[in-house]
Amino acid sequence: MAMESFIGPQGRACSSSALFVLFCAAVVLLNAHVALCGCYKRIFSFGDSIIDTGNFVYIVGSGQSEYKELPYGMTYFNRPTGRISDGRVIVDFYAQAFNLPLLEPSMPEEGSGQFATGANFAVLASTALSPDYFKTKYNFSTPVPYCLDSQLASFKKVLERIAPGVDATKSLLGESLVVMGEIGGNDYNFWFLSRNPRDTAIQYIPDVVGRIGTAVQNVINLGAKTVLVPGNFPFGCAPVYLNAFKSDNSADYDATGCIAWFNDFSKKHNQALTQEVARLRSQNPGVTLIYADYYGAAMQFFQNPKNYGIPDPLLECCGGEGPYHTGMTCNKTAKFWGSPANFANWDGVHMTEKAYNIIADGVSQHHFISMYLVFVSAVLVLNSTLGLCGCYKRIFSFGDSIIDSGNFVHIAGDQPCPFKEPPFGMTYFKHPSGRISDGRVLIDFYAQALQLPLIPPNLPQKDQGQFHYGANFAVFASTALPPEYFKRWNHTVPMPLSLATQMKWIKQMLQRIAPGDAARKALLGESLILLGEIGGNDYNFWFFAHKPREIAYQFIPDVVASISSAVQELIGLGAKTIMVPGNFPTGCVPAYLRSFQSGNPADYDDLHCLRWFNAFSAAHNQALLNELNRLKAQHPGVKLIYANYFGAALQFFRDPHRFGINDPLVACCGGHGPYHTGAICDKTATVWGNPSSFANWDGLHMTEKAYNVIANGVLNGPFADPPLLHSC
Repeated sequence: MAMESFIGPQGRACSSSALFVLFCAAVVLLNAHVALCGCYKRIFSFGDSIIDTGNFVYIVGSGQSEYKELPYGMTYFNRPTGRISDGRVIVDFYAQAFNLPLLEPSMPEEGSGQFATGANFAVLASTALSPDYFKTKYNFSTPVPYCLDSQLASFKKVLERIAPGVDATKSLLGESLVVMGEIGGNDYNFWFLSRNPRDTAIQYIPDVVGRIGTAVQNVINLGAKTVLVPGNFPFGCAPVYLNAFKSDNSADYDATGCIAWFNDFSKKHNQALTQEVARLRSQNPGVTLIYADYYGAAMQFFQNPKNYGIPDPLLECCGGEGPYHTGMTCNKTAKFWGSPANFANWDGVHMTEKAYNIIADGVSQHHFISMYLVFVSAVLVLNSTLGLCGCYKRIFSFGDSIIDSGNFVHIAGDQPCPFKEPPFGMTYFKHPSGRISDGRVLIDFYAQALQLPLIPPNLPQKDQGQFHYGANFAVFASTALPPEYFKRWNHTVPMPLSLATQMKWIKQMLQRIAPGDAARKALLGESLILLGEIGGNDYNFWFFAHKPREIAYQFIPDVVASISSAVQELIGLGAKTIMVPGNFPTGCVPAYLRSFQSGNPADYDDLHCLRWFNAFSAAHNQALLNELNRLKAQHPGVKLIYANYFGAALQFFRDPHRFGINDPLVACCGGHGPYHTGAICDKTATVWGNPSSFANWDGLHMTEKAYNVIANGVLNGPFADPPLLHSC
């Protein structure tokens, strides 16, 4: 839903308000799923301010509008972009889940743009029904002339130009996702906030839903094969409603502090829309129609706000002094109540980017999308990407601290360990989880993308766990080569565990949970093996001991050979799909930048990373890739996937602001040096801000945000060959 800001008599954009969407995750998942199956090359979207990416600001032109000024856009883009939020809006998350550029607003280029990856026709304050409907039937005026009909008319004009002819139009739309909304919220919002009789709005629910249904049928007739139809949100939880309809009667509120009557109204609309989608589905059996339950996604957030690190989801971040921080338009003179990262609501009606991101991360076990295919009726959960393709039933992983999910902490037992205390785990789990990060690590994103539970560490249940969805053998500080190897160089590594130890663990496990050749091969044949990242510590411990750098080049063939030997062992055991990641750009790691800082500009590349160390990482990766190519030729029945972590990580070093990262070369948690290094990240360390604004967590390991960027590049491409979600 969205009660919008609109142009008032003086040409000023006045806030009349819109409700937020706590959904973004639902289609993020859907999109990742469809990316796997290779369905969508572009997105076309319709709606209101929830997904407007600049059309309304284009309409305003040189006129005044708060949306053209800070603090709008402050979080992700660091400037206003025409979005009605502090950062990204829902359609941006859809596009990024597809690995597509952010969706362009249609109006600035409607007559000339090619819109190769789609276009966004949504406009702030739009309604589903036309203004004439309200004027003729109820003598009521909506504040803007834009509605679903006008957006569809623009859409058809664009199609006539970029895909002329019936066949071209059907071909283009057949490989696109159409997002029909959220739309319809303003049909009710403008009525309610004008203090018109509430019961009258119930009478025109069928007309609103019918108009959405007609629009869906129109795009199907044009050639659309996949249409997402979102429901409406819990009106009664919007600060603008809470302020406008506040009551002294406790019976008017539900357990979440929301106004019960308005939430009941939202449910009535959604029930009618669900029935309409079902009707359309039966009439269009060759089309995938998806109902997205925005109401359920939002209520899950309102019912448990502290699970997401937000003190009170009913307060706005930017506004006035009232009980819900309402009463004033969010603009450059408004009251700013703190970092948007601590709020769910941005301006009284629209959500913060943080809230959209949290909903995408935090509700993976709830059903907010119903997806019906021609031959199957199923409900997809959030973060499901591989559910319908069903390639991998489990993950077995090996490596070091990059993906350790608790083995090292188990080894530490009762001994003091910073990883067992905050701020580790602060972002996603809200408590330390044994991961060496503020939140999730790479394997967590892979598991969620494959619709699997997070993969448990091996050691706590080593001798009795059944590990139905796989196990993680990775341990902090592990090496590819055994400790004995380094003794010949008069060098000692701090951890006795190596890849050979982890291989021994999986063999012991397989003997217990899948005894016999046939059972073992069947189990591994339907599993994904993640072999690494491993090998980085073989070099790190040498470099940080300030041993001769050039000697480390002599280790590369042996490190790669150790990884290759493990690959071949796993193939012999029955593995059919193995992903082997390369190393990271170590010259960009704060701990390296501090230890090897130089006054010679030639030692640094254009990213301000240490040139020699990045060249070394590249040399390791090339040797590993060459070896994998050799193994591919020897094992044509096995999928060997090289994951280019180096290239995926360079994305946020080259263009940090694209990902909302201020400076990728400084640690979030640590000391006060130029790279925030020089102190261990523990409960006494300095935390320099929200981890979502950093790429590096503690000087060596990355933030959840950085791991998410890397994982997305591996899952959807182009940093894996083939991308993991296309490896079925």
